[in-house]
Amino acid sequence: RLNLPDLPKPMADINGKPFLEILISYIASFGLQRFVLCAGFRADKIRWHFRKTDLIVSVEPTPLDTAGGFKYAEPFFHSDTILVFNGDTLCPIDLTEFVKAHKKSGALVTMACVKTNSKLHINSGTYAIERSVLDRIPKDKPYSFEKDLFLSLVGSELQPYITTAKLHDIGTPESLDEFRKSI
Repeated sequence: RLNLPDLPKPMADINGKPFLEILISYIASFGLQRFVLCAGFRADKIRWHFRKTDLIVSVEPTPLDTAGGFKYAEPFFHSDTILVFNGDTLCPIDLTEFVKAHKKSGALVTMACVKTNSKLHINSGTYAIERSVLDRIPKDKPYSFEKDLFLSLVGSELQPYITTAKLHDIGTPESLDEFRKSI
C-alpha cells in the first residue's frame, strides 16, 4: 500500500503536481466544469491546494467510505447523471462516449471496466450514476460502492462499459512511480 502519512492519496506528488489536479484537468478537458470533491483523511490538504478555485470540497465528519461520502455530498449535486471518479485512479476513456453509453443502457450505474489480457475486467473507478441512486445509500453511515451499493444493483441496474484504455492506479509505491514516469 501507498504510505503517505500526512497526505490523502489523491494529493500524491506527480512531478510537482498532485495526482488529483491531473485527474481534474483530464476530466475538464471534456468540458465538465463543476467538481465536488468528497474528502475525508487530511481534507485540509485538498481544501488548501484548491482554495483559489471554484471546486467544492465536501468533508465527511467521520469516515463514510466511498458511497457514504458520495451521499454526504448530495446537497452539492445539481444534475440527474453524476460522474464519479476514484481520487487515486485515472482511466483515460472518452467521457463523452461513456456518458452516451450510460444513457443508452438505461442503467442506474455504468462502471468503466478495463479489459485485461486474462479475459478479466477490472473496475477502473469511473462511474456514471443516476441521482436516484442516492436514495439507496444510507445517510451518515459507512457504505461502499463496491462492497455494498454495486452488489445490490447487479443486473440491468448496473452496466459495464468495457474499455482497453490503460488504468493508472497510484495505490502502491510501484504504481505511483510508474505513473510519474509515464507523464
